[in-house]
Amino acid sequence: MMHRAWLLAFAAWIALTVVTVGAQEEKPADKETPPGEPPAAAPPAAPLPPKFVFRDGSSIVGTVLENSIQVTTAYGRLTIPVGEISRVVFGLGSDSDLASKIAALIKDLGHTDFDTRERALGELVKIGPAAGTALRTAQKSGDAEVRSRSERALREIDKASDGETEEPIDDDRVITTRFEIRGTVELASLTITTRFGPLTAAKKDIASIEFPKAGAQSYTLQVKEEHAVGQELLYTKIPLRRGDRLAIRAEGSITFPSYGTTFTPNGNAQYGQENNLPLGCLVGRIGANGKIIKLGAKATLTADRDGVFYLGYVGGRRSGGEDNSGSYKVTVQVNEE
Repeated sequence: MMHRAWLLAFAAWIALTVVTVGAQEEKPADKETPPGEPPAAAPPAAPLPPKFVFRDGSSIVGTVLENSIQVTTAYGRLTIPVGEISRVVFGLGSDSDLASKIAALIKDLGHTDFDTRERALGELVKIGPAAGTALRTAQKSGDAEVRSRSERALREIDKASDGETEEPIDDDRVITTRFEIRGTVELASLTITTRFGPLTAAKKDIASIEFPKAGAQSYTLQVKEEHAVGQELLYTKIPLRRGDRLAIRAEGSITFPSYGTTFTPNGNAQYGQENNLPLGCLVGRIGANGKIIKLGAKATLTADRDGVFYLGYVGGRRSGGEDNSGSYKVTVQVNEE
């Protein structure tokens, strides 16, 4: 009996071993990457939803169904894939009533009635950056009331919009990863899908659409002699959001004949300073009325507001940049929030 029981146990062990080995042999082997070939790329990350900024200063994040937009330009009709768009800025041409309203309100800034002047000022501030161009023109008015209230309106708009006071022009602007297009964006309204439900907005009520890009974006720019502080800084067309991180590198030189020397992006305080910034120093600015930021040859910073990035250099009161020559080559890398 014991011999028979032992044989039965041995036979069961053999059967179990065969089944186990068979199961292991049937398991498919892991697929290995052939030598010399790169591993399969990970699927691309889903695109980040765009931000819609309205003329009243409010904004919302959402998506639209359109895969492209059509722009009528002076040279024909273009179709722009949404994936190549960085920003769309809608001009005043999409709302002729607004332009007329702004002109009437600026006229009222010089009204003989105090309450009318105050009401016009308040309405212009509510309109926001769209009134910027007209207000800057009004700063040159022969009427002292119009001048002073225009300056006050611009300050309040700058404060309310957190520094982003880039004024729209009549044309719509589509800023792509390659170039900027001006014309008329062909749409009357947009239906935006948001986390709170669908929202339909008329084109005339939208100031801009920001299309964030995943990962770092790199830009190479040239700051020339005419981009001195106090003249006209370089408008880089780089749209920034609060929290974006920038890494900036610069090289090159600009010669100042009036000082008899050549400066590099770090500048040289031995030849003078302007607002505590060394002469020749590379500087930046976020938004049309943002503060001047010292950059030099190497800098990192975090955007403290929404706005387009500007670049320039400290030209000095003696030269003003007018007789200078040379340029700085600047690389700007933006890691979006």
